[in-house]
Amino acid sequence: MAKENKPISSALKTFFGIGDMGFSWMTNIETYYFAFFLTNIAKFPLALVSVIQTIGSVVDAALSWVYGIILNKMKPMKWGRYRSILVALPWMVPILYFFQFKAFGTGIGGAIIVIIGLVTSHIVWNFPYVANVAIIGVAASSADDRNALSATRGMWTYIGRMLYGYVGPTVVALLTKVVGESNAYAGTAFAFAALMAAFYFAHFVMFKGYEETGEEEIARLKAEAAKKKEEGKKQGGIGQAIAANPQLLGVLISYTLYMMYSFCMSAFAVYYGNYVAKMPKFMTMETKDGYICDACFGKFSDLEDRKETEKALEDMTIKELSALFALAEKKQEAKALRMEQDRCPVCGGDVSEKSTGSLWGDVKK
Repeated sequence: MAKENKPISSALKTFFGIGDMGFSWMTNIETYYFAFFLTNIAKFPLALVSVIQTIGSVVDAALSWVYGIILNKMKPMKWGRYRSILVALPWMVPILYFFQFKAFGTGIGGAIIVIIGLVTSHIVWNFPYVANVAIIGVAASSADDRNALSATRGMWTYIGRMLYGYVGPTVVALLTKVVGESNAYAGTAFAFAALMAAFYFAHFVMFKGYEETGEEEIARLKAEAAKKKEEGKKQGGIGQAIAANPQLLGVLISYTLYMMYSFCMSAFAVYYGNYVAKMPKFMTMETKDGYICDACFGKFSDLEDRKETEKALEDMTIKELSALFALAEKKQEAKALRMEQDRCPVCGGDVSEKSTGSLWGDVKK
């Protein structure tokens, strides 16, 4: 028996998408830090780094087309086909994701552990991600409802991207002080994956009553299968969908290119902060606001030229760097004031060496 249409709740209209915010935070740890972790923390040889990333990318590309098919073909679980996935699988991700960022030596054995964490965490988190999108069509009874849910989900996704510039680097820096740099990235990955799981559980709660239970869907599918067998109908595949809507192929290619650009630029930000700007926390500014102003960059360059300050800059936060700039400006102003006081009030010449003892007050007398 089909589920009766149910109006979209105010909770869904407001908070559906916080799981996507958590998902964005979790995946950004990999996007920004994974390559840096492999080369600078785990210290794998570059050839091995290429192998690790290639295996992860190939497996992702090979499986990305089948998650939806598997979800639609598998037997629905207790709380429904899609809703059950939101509570059953996300809790496995923190442990698997942790091992993606855990270094156990620089050899093949350590690389295998990282690859296992990389591949398994992606497989496990992609199922709830797909289910989270698919359940929109199940819960929405009209085009307006679907648009409302999709818009709310998009809003929370972009809120997550904006807040990550504050949250991500801050958590990494905090854990670096607490557990050390070698464990900070694994700890951050675990924490954000656990947060993602908690937020997906909130989605699970919010969608209660909008999807058939496993037993209800199994009964309905048996009845539909029997009817289709009598009528001899077959379901169309993805090829027919693209043939009927060729613009979908263009959208797919455009989105793929966009994601390639996004991943590359995010990974470059960490290396830029460490090797070009020579300031590891420079990335916090890049991810938060996009760019720093030319004046601050010029001041930073001036400070960088002074070799004695380079080590201090590596350990500074944005707040500490701002304070350093302010102190430098005050010193410059004080120096200018002293120079002004050391100038002859008549001709402007330098009288810092007051050998004659002649003062302007003596002349006026």
